[in-house]
Amino acid sequence: MTCRYNIIIIFSVLILYSKIRFSAQKLLHGPYHPLPVFEICPSRIYCQGELLPTVESSNILTAFQNMMMIRNPSDVIENFNKLKAHGYNGSIPFPMLRMFIKENFVVEHGVLINWLPIDFKNYPLVIGFIQDIQYKHLTAALNQMWLTLAKRISVSVRDNPERYSMIYVPNGFFLNSENDNEFQYWDTYWIIKGALICGMRNTVKGILENLIHMIKINGYVMYGNRVYYGGRSQPPLLIQMMAVYYTFTNDKDFIFENIEFLDDEMMFWLLYRSMYVKSNGNTYIMGHYMSDTTDPRPEKYAFDMKIAKNLPQKRDRDEYYCRVKAASESGWGISSKHFHNRVEFENRELMYLKTNPLNFVYVELNAILQSNSAILSKMYLLKDDKVNEEFYRKLAQRYQIGINSLLWNEKENIWLDFDSSIENSRNNFYASNLAPLWTFSYDNKLSEFYGDAAVDYLIRNNIINSDLTPRYICIPTSLYKSGLEWDDTNCWPQLQSMIIFGLQATRSERAKIVASNFASSWMHTNFVGYKNTNSIFQKYSAVKLGSENNEGELFDIMQPKANGVSMGLLFEIFHEWGNVLESKQP
Repeated sequence: MTCRYNIIIIFSVLILYSKIRFSAQKLLHGPYHPLPVFEICPSRIYCQGELLPTVESSNILTAFQNMMMIRNPSDVIENFNKLKAHGYNGSIPFPMLRMFIKENFVVEHGVLINWLPIDFKNYPLVIGFIQDIQYKHLTAALNQMWLTLAKRISVSVRDNPERYSMIYVPNGFFLNSENDNEFQYWDTYWIIKGALICGMRNTVKGILENLIHMIKINGYVMYGNRVYYGGRSQPPLLIQMMAVYYTFTNDKDFIFENIEFLDDEMMFWLLYRSMYVKSNGNTYIMGHYMSDTTDPRPEKYAFDMKIAKNLPQKRDRDEYYCRVKAASESGWGISSKHFHNRVEFENRELMYLKTNPLNFVYVELNAILQSNSAILSKMYLLKDDKVNEEFYRKLAQRYQIGINSLLWNEKENIWLDFDSSIENSRNNFYASNLAPLWTFSYDNKLSEFYGDAAVDYLIRNNIINSDLTPRYICIPTSLYKSGLEWDDTNCWPQLQSMIIFGLQATRSERAKIVASNFASSWMHTNFVGYKNTNSIFQKYSAVKLGSENNEGELFDIMQPKANGVSMGLLFEIFHEWGNVLESKQP
């Protein structure tokens, strides 16, 4: 029995499909996964073994995982074993460990190479669409920032992959900021959207080929292009990216050449990121974030170890590592969104221990999965593949049933995350609650109803006034003051995009007004921040104009000048409203 046939049975879809993509040994997780079972990656340097925890617990370095080896891994391990033999009771003296690192590793250099996209344009068409002279200048400056983010990977990584944690990809790409050392999955959606608006179609095609390259290697798109992200993904937006690319290019051949890999990506989420959910006597199969690996996150090893020391049993520590990696997979990191209860702790470490997203059915993830299924159905229809078209059409319908039954809350008249452990909605404001508007995960005949419902929800939560004007500069991530980055009055461009363009896509005139108001306000705070600092931030304050910070902290001179996701959203807003937006004096 093929994996796909198993899924068809579960979803009551009477289609038999012949391709086998993955082993079905772990077809679907239940609502609670007791222990992780897989390794992060085979590397005994970057992912497992004694070397990593030894270095991390010493606090010698802050980014050991991104160092490159100057000799073969087997020689490094041999040298490490010799070093241990000279230690006392398994402990290696600090000077000896520091010397070992110096003799076997070096900070990555010449790995990320500056790169000029062949189709980069100094004056993309979108600038001509903008009427306001100040915003024209801003857009021209944003466009030049692409050059600070454009990188390609040295062929030395391709030829000696075992010496790097970096995963080689064949084409150039854009980092999210000049301080980053790799690209990350879901950020890429907004980056390629902005690049397409700037006319860089060939560049975007290459970036998509990079993500497909990762599927060819791993069977799914990883969190980022580092080996230590093994077993972790991010919100699965590749299929959405391919749809956006097709909208801009009409390149059917590229879609057809790679549709099997989009299929693989969807299979990963069906097989390894699905859970049974019961409600009112019915059982649904929904997506959730998950991790199957033990040990701390390699990129935050020391931090995770420090938090886990509050847990006396190894089993409890392993479960915590699983939970925190699942939270990381959401793209949100640590947030009250992942807490089962929101009791405040003075001790931040105890707050981190509350992270447990495994039982949660998140609105944004399931909206994306529903939309992915609908998009794949249309792609297979375009390809005249009726079997797969029907499979994904019915799969999209099954996700939609789950969204309507589990996530839509009749009392609140909005979508809410669902806690499968108590079979109930989580009635907390999160910007992601409106994600189904962005993915069109609703009955199109009710578009005006859902748009109006979203507006009323924003009014009830004091995000906007009754006259539809914003009460905040931008849309808060949540209304919970946890002190965490993905909470409270921090405004992330990913979430602004979902709400602004989700509202704009409805047939509700009120929703369109709110979308336009927030687009204008978001543009203004970005403009003020740029005028004051010459920088575009990764997030903005909902209460302090032109600032990344909420408490009036001084500007960090080491702040990156560019941010790909924020730039992508700005280009997206200019593409929609550039002819009517007017700047105000900072």
